[in-house]
Amino acid sequence: MDLDAVGAVGHSAGGGTVLTAANDPAIDGYVSMASGVPGGDDAPTLPAKPSFFLAGSLDAVVPPERTQAAFDVAPAPTLLWIIEGVGHNGFDDFCTFGDGQGIIGVAIASGLGALLEESQPALKALGEDGCVPPAVPVDDTFPMINHAVTSWLHQPVPGSTASRWVWVPRWPTPTRCPSRSRYGTDRLFDPAVNPCGSATGSQ
Repeated sequence: MDLDAVGAVGHSAGGGTVLTAANDPAIDGYVSMASGVPGGDDAPTLPAKPSFFLAGSLDAVVPPERTQAAFDVAPAPTLLWIIEGVGHNGFDDFCTFGDGQGIIGVAIASGLGALLEESQPALKALGEDGCVPPAVPVDDTFPMINHAVTSWLHQPVPGSTASRWVWVPRWPTPTRCPSRSRYGTDRLFDPAVNPCGSATGSQ
């Protein structure tokens, strides 16, 4: 473990927590998925550190506009992916169990389906978001998300003399990723290789 290069990653409420934690001097960069800047007087000021924001176009829990708003106020260098066909739980492993329905599938298999339908419809909607159609199957999208975040975290920290290029292969998936970026003179993703990344500037 290299404690001289620390990145913070969070999803949903964890993604909001990461935006505050990123102000810690020990954090060199951060990834926030399916989240946004918390509102009110406690809203954090996003630090001038590398950041990567990801959102799903089908997220009904945290609409992608909230992630977009966080990206808009983040200092460069920063990157935003809004991934077509991904819902809220497309960024975690919930959808990989419960017969593809996530934790809701587990509850239904346990005989709790009627209770969820009648008493907890909001909880059912949260648990299913991104796991069921029209969301793209997570078997197609989660490997891409996992690889993209891992690759981003492997970039050298600012001030390093090493190359800033990150290799991201072509994805065997129908998912497309409209993206925006602010890099200054750094370039982290090669759009000739990665159809979901875009960058400006040069090495």
